[in-house]
Amino acid sequence: MREKGLHSALGGCLRGFAAVGLALVLAACSLVEEAGPRPGASTPGGPDGGGRLSVYFQLAAPAAARVRFELSGLEIRSGAEWLPLSGETVTVDTEILGGGQVLLASRLLPPGPFEGFRFRVAGAVLVRPGGAVPLRVPEPEVRVPLHVRVSAGDSRCVFLSLDTDRSVQGQAAFVPAVSAVRQEIPLIEDLAYVACPGIDTVAVVRTDTNRVAATLGVAGAPSYLAVDRDRSRLYVLAGAETAIKVFDLTSGRLVDVIRVPIARSPAFMAVNADRTAAVLLDEEGHYVLRLALPDGTLEARSRVGFRPRYAAFLEEAGHLAVSSGMSQEVVLLDPETLSTRQEISAGGIPEGLAEVGGRLFVAETTADTLAVVDLSQGRVERRVNVGRTPRRLLAAGAHLFLANHLSGTVSVLLPGQATVTQEIRVGGRPLEMGASERQRRLYVGDQGGRALVVVGLTSLRVDRRIPLPGVPVGIAVLR
Repeated sequence: MREKGLHSALGGCLRGFAAVGLALVLAACSLVEEAGPRPGASTPGGPDGGGRLSVYFQLAAPAAARVRFELSGLEIRSGAEWLPLSGETVTVDTEILGGGQVLLASRLLPPGPFEGFRFRVAGAVLVRPGGAVPLRVPEPEVRVPLHVRVSAGDSRCVFLSLDTDRSVQGQAAFVPAVSAVRQEIPLIEDLAYVACPGIDTVAVVRTDTNRVAATLGVAGAPSYLAVDRDRSRLYVLAGAETAIKVFDLTSGRLVDVIRVPIARSPAFMAVNADRTAAVLLDEEGHYVLRLALPDGTLEARSRVGFRPRYAAFLEEAGHLAVSSGMSQEVVLLDPETLSTRQEISAGGIPEGLAEVGGRLFVAETTADTLAVVDLSQGRVERRVNVGRTPRRLLAAGAHLFLANHLSGTVSVLLPGQATVTQEIRVGGRPLEMGASERQRRLYVGDQGGRALVVVGLTSLRVDRRIPLPGVPVGIAVLR
């Protein structure tokens, strides 16, 4: 009996160490994905004290002609000097590009004015049903004038737009008709905001056209976001500065900075439905904090488990649910006082949470399972096998979506049946998700491909990939 007890205790210790090791590996992977270096890009806040400029290529309008060509050697003019933006060669096919965009470059530039762009075009062909017809390129170097000013801490976009039909002359020559415009914050409600902490940037995406419309410079590694439509505010967690930065939705200007008190490094933020409170997770200090919005007053603070990783307001049940990674449990709290109501054991390290119809769905990351919790009973009623490393959940439309980080897939479930009905292959490393019910689209952040993957909520198919200048983390959709 003594030997059996010793083996049991030893096994328990080994399982504990294994869980700790898995949690540390997962945390390290998250850091690499969220803030890793980008090929050919400068680090944010570099020694030059400059600002970031991202250059997108797109079509000015739908084209009758289909042209394929190579674009290379993108440079920007500063006085009498041309500064390289990208040394890569990009193949552009106007039919494949369609209404999408190509990210040509995203770099830090020294502060100051810039006067225009130039690049080279080669290998142009007119694509017809019978084959490709070579087009003569009489002027391989294309110059596009545009005055752009870059300031320290900026993150801005410029868009190069090709008028395809004007560029094809007599079906024999290709003379690119390209115009350039600076970014503007759209005065519409069809917008999504995507945080890219590795480059101190928040991208603004139009959900009606699925194009990047602008970028905002946000110092402090912006990670999670929330939109308050009524107050016209965007709340951005800047964990590296232990602050929540507040932007005006109309102008894109910084209007307030809420300093987070008594926190080492807030790593996650969730905001309640009426936008009156934000909950922050201090993973290193093992604390959960509740701040009043919009003034940022600290209303409650509580130590919860060990390394809390994710939180969600359960509006129907009236709980705040917190995933405690190293404790391998989900803790239900009073959403106002943060006092513990119940602890529910998980079958692995829990992360993403979603409440649907009296049930709490829990992504069990290290077990590759989805736990279904009956909130009225406070217990796990079943587990469903899913893809590798499930990390985030989102209820949208009639479905529940689960991002499987290492499988490159999104599982589609019917919440009432708690069964997987379909796997959508989005590629890369999917993590955070957001949905536009108005446009009937699901947005999935691909950390491996630095893109926002667009999935139709009706078709449940990938419609498009929107290239981003950095690795995406938090996503907030203006509703």
